[in-house]
Amino acid sequence: MEVCNVSDEKLIAEGYENLIKTVFSQFYQATILAKTPDEKSRAEQIFQTGIVFARQVRDRALAILPPV
Repeated sequence: MEVCNVSDEKLIAEGYENLIKTVFSQFYQATILAKTPDEKSRAEQIFQTGIVFARQVRDRALAILPPV
């Protein structure tokens, strides 16, 4: 297994952290503004999709980092 640049991994982790904060913030706002159960449910679905996608992108980015 080839070693990646630790700073690249750290930057990807920080990017992931920022994405999660953004997704959470958007979920929070959408939940506050939801006027119906359907709107609240839609906000939850978008949140879940955003989290799953962020994880997938983070994992793929780490997997394809070129060696140092």
